[in-house]
Amino acid sequence: MTAERRLWAFLLLALLGMLAVPRRAAEAGPPLPTPRPYTDCRSLPENVPPRAWQTRLDAVARTYLAPDQPSAEGVARRLGFTRFPSPSNMCGPLSLAILRGAGLVPAMTPLSRFWLLNPRTDRHIIRKVLPPDRFCHSRFTRPLNEVNFRAFPLQPGDLLYLYAGPGDTFEHILVVSRVDAVGRAYAVTNLNLEAQGYYVVREVLLYDPRRPGVGQFYEWTNRKYAATIGVTGRGGFELWRPLWAVFPLPKPPWRARRFGPRWWQGPMTR
Repeated sequence: MTAERRLWAFLLLALLGMLAVPRRAAEAGPPLPTPRPYTDCRSLPENVPPRAWQTRLDAVARTYLAPDQPSAEGVARRLGFTRFPSPSNMCGPLSLAILRGAGLVPAMTPLSRFWLLNPRTDRHIIRKVLPPDRFCHSRFTRPLNEVNFRAFPLQPGDLLYLYAGPGDTFEHILVVSRVDAVGRAYAVTNLNLEAQGYYVVREVLLYDPRRPGVGQFYEWTNRKYAATIGVTGRGGFELWRPLWAVFPLPKPPWRARRFGPRWWQGPMTR
């Protein structure tokens, strides 16, 4: 092939390539919309759960209490989040079950979605279960034991993911189930009591704003517990909080409407 023919062949191929670009762009369709961002919970001080929601969350969470290993294993089987459920790794499904039982996420949401949940890779799952039009979000990078919870108090309904820091032994998910009259925050969560793997489900005091250093948050970040209950939270935490204005007040069961103020005993344990 002469130099002139090679030049014409090159120009023809270049022209065909230029014509193909608009076609490929048309086939690709319009660009996808940018996902809606979460509102930072710290910018919404007025977003406080109504008393009816606080009562409901506390009652639902208490239905999962398990004082010993056999009953904790029963809770895991009841949740049924995997084929062989274990109380050692049910923190995500348990937290989702509390939100689901209270009515803050759809009743048909599979608990398996939060089994071994990792926000680093599972953002799409979190956005689907806790969408930004119904939940706000905040990320705290300071170690859990260094966060000022008097400046940013936790609320019932808050879902927390605790990150492991250097040398920590696990990561954990929990839902704040109640806050008492003096601001102490509590959660019903699965708890490792021995290094051998003895698990229970207890209501634990997370922190006491009047007594810095007291509560489960400070035990989980204490290195001396690494060989027993484990260490977590030194990598900070993420928080998702319901936008309470979009949730209607929960309706009491029919017995409440019939028999008066002693209606709420929580959902029946099955």
